[in-house]
Amino acid sequence: MHSPIHGTIQPVTATDRIHAIDILRGIALFGVLAVNLVEEFRISLFQQFLPYQPRVPPLGSAIGHFISTFLEMKAFALFSILFGVGLAIQSERLSRSGSRRRLLVRRLAVLLVIGLAHLLLIWNGDILTEYALAV
Repeated sequence: MHSPIHGTIQPVTATDRIHAIDILRGIALFGVLAVNLVEEFRISLFQQFLPYQPRVPPLGSAIGHFISTFLEMKAFALFSILFGVGLAIQSERLSRSGSRRRLLVRRLAVLLVIGLAHLLLIWNGDILTEYALAV
């Protein structure tokens, strides 16, 4: 287990990880990636200025419909739930140390900084900022 040794917090060993959560997190990330590839990254930022609108082939339309129907909000919701579960597990494991609040605030502050950098400099669809602020 994740226990303090001489006042320090140690990473969780591979045998102490909850592998089902890791697998679900991977599935959720794959779903989020698939949705982003189809919905967000397929459209040019300058599409509104293009003289014509390209036609989407039938297979591309079918894939887009499938992803929209079966993955879109489900992947985001699953990933959000797993973020909360992971944070709760961290909080529970850190409760054995005397610095739980400080460590969780520090982790969320780092998440906020990364999220704001991503939001402001790379892409306005960032979710990390919202995760850091929602807790």
